[in-house]
Amino acid sequence: MSKPAVYVTEHDLKRLRALIAEAIWSGVGPRADLERLEAGLTQRSILPSDEVPSDVITLNSRVQLFEPDTGETLTCTLVLPEAADIGQLKISILSPVGLAMFGHRVGDLFESPAPGGVKRLEVTAIWYQPEAVGDFS
Repeated sequence: MSKPAVYVTEHDLKRLRALIAEAIWSGVGPRADLERLEAGLTQRSILPSDEVPSDVITLNSRVQLFEPDTGETLTCTLVLPEAADIGQLKISILSPVGLAMFGHRVGDLFESPAPGGVKRLEVTAIWYQPEAVGDFS
């Protein structure tokens, strides 16, 4: 599978680096999750928030993912850890699938670690992206 370009907005990068620093300083959160997030951030192309294409998954984006191996579709929202709620399908950026989907575009196929192996997922739609509607908060 060829690797597509993966993006992060300057605003999301700033929030995520602050999250990492605060969690390390306070000793909260699994260290492996924070290290995985930091490593993942270095692999993304940085864009100004007002220049990110509307088909890129950013924090607080509501997205539709398709799992080709099972034919299942999932609609979820990518959020910061404190807003995560699996019952409402709010997926933390610190989760394996959250970090894996972050920065991908509609049409991208990506892999995520999962219990029992690796899941292949395709981004099929972005129903809401904050930057697309001018929400840069």
